[in-house]
Amino acid sequence: MRRFRAGLFLMELTISIFFFSIAAAVCLQIFAKAHSLNVESEVLSGAHIIATNIADDYIAGQFDYTQKHLDYNENLEPTTGSSYYSVDLIFDRGTLDITVSTPSGDAKDYTFQIFKYIPSEVAQ
Repeated sequence: MRRFRAGLFLMELTISIFFFSIAAAVCLQIFAKAHSLNVESEVLSGAHIIATNIADDYIAGQFDYTQKHLDYNENLEPTTGSSYYSVDLIFDRGTLDITVSTPSGDAKDYTFQIFKYIPSEVAQ
């Protein structure tokens, strides 16, 4: 009788370990996905901040209208060397088309555009 109880205990212990190992594997996958989503949102947020700042400078008349391409580093600062964010600008009839993208070396290439209507008294 004593031997039967020891076998049952080992069986329960094995099943418990199996269950917790599967739960741990699922949790690790969830944490990895959450981390990648966090990185994506940080990059998109930075691109949005850059585009909004450029558009606001353009509206305020503090922007060089001849610029068609800008480069920014990871800290959202303008740079002339290697860039993390690449910005392309198109000025057309009072509308500013800003395209911000990251280099293709990342896991994904992020690109989006912001169109802002510029009042006729500000547009050149």
